[in-house]
Amino acid sequence: MTRPMIKFIAERLNFVKLCDNNGLFGAEIGVWKGENAENILKNLPINTLYLIDPYTPYIDGDKRNIEVVDPSPHYKTALNRLEPYIKDTTIIFKLEKSVDAAKTMPPNILDFVYIDGDHTYENVSQELEAFYPLVESGGVLGGHDINFYGVMKAVGEFAEKHRLHPMTDKQDWWIVKP
Repeated sequence: MTRPMIKFIAERLNFVKLCDNNGLFGAEIGVWKGENAENILKNLPINTLYLIDPYTPYIDGDKRNIEVVDPSPHYKTALNRLEPYIKDTTIIFKLEKSVDAAKTMPPNILDFVYIDGDHTYENVSQELEAFYPLVESGGVLGGHDINFYGVMKAVGEFAEKHRLHPMTDKQDWWIVKP
């Protein structure tokens, strides 16, 4: 199933990038088994996709539903799932915390960032601040699980601080960078 933010990008951004034949440069935070990354690769003309996940245990959830998540067994699953796309697309795994990965990337390099890792307020707030400068004007910063309290609070505060207008559809949210 294609997530709403990815559909939005496909409908709104593809024609611009297809005109210059370079394809899209994107990042996904929180790769897990690679299902959404595969969806991105199937539905968007990707030049380069950064897949950011430390694959180490973390606490996830909001105050009502906290659980320890261990994604480490799923790294190999993601590699196997995405292998067929490597011949046509540059796929770069960054096996580190998302905020650390952002520090190694130049500004205005990305057409989109999809955030779906650690859903705590603190983490999402840090990711928004770290990745927003990496998204070029007209690009999209968004993610999944807007129904999680921490995600909703972080996105709302970030949008208000930067005078942005987030859009939502079911569980996805996104902001087009002016």
